[in-house]
Amino acid sequence: MVRRARILGLAIAALAVFAVAGVAVAAMNDRPRTEQVLAQLTFVSAEGKERFCVVPDGEYREAFELVRLNSTGDPRLTGVMEFRFRSLDNFTKGLGTTDGTVVIRDAATGQKKAEGRFSSVNVDAIVYGFIAGHVNEPGLSRDDDDDDQGKRARLLAHLRFNLITGAGQIGGTWTDSRSPAFVQSGRCSGPFQRFSF
Repeated sequence: MVRRARILGLAIAALAVFAVAGVAVAAMNDRPRTEQVLAQLTFVSAEGKERFCVVPDGEYREAFELVRLNSTGDPRLTGVMEFRFRSLDNFTKGLGTTDGTVVIRDAATGQKKAEGRFSSVNVDAIVYGFIAGHVNEPGLSRDDDDDDQGKRARLLAHLRFNLITGAGQIGGTWTDSRSPAFVQSGRCSGPFQRFSF
């Protein structure tokens, strides 16, 4: 009887040690950490609907689009990027805006790796964008109760993309030093037409 009590006591003590160790590991994983990330982007496809209008300010294109890009580089950002957004571009001035959502999925499994909001200003076929969202990362505690989100870290990233070459990047340095900003309002009228390429 005494022997069983000792064994039970040792087992409880061992469990307590493992529990304390588990808390310590969890606390270490929740420590603040900041890392720079970099990913290269290449165009895959685009589809959506668009309409055009000519006003005193110039010729405009308004579109709702789904654009897919391949992203390679940091493992957390590697996969297929899907942008869903509304864009309004003034072709006469070469200025436009984009606002919507972005998701990065694993190319093999389709599993969501990152997601967030995306906004950009577009100047002369260059997209100057910003992503604010989250990446899934093992070992971090949840920041909400949504099981689909998994364990997440914040993602705040500049994005640059050249619409002519179909190439761009997240993070790093870019070929020019422009930091464009402008105010835009309004929308075109009339029916949209479908497109894909």
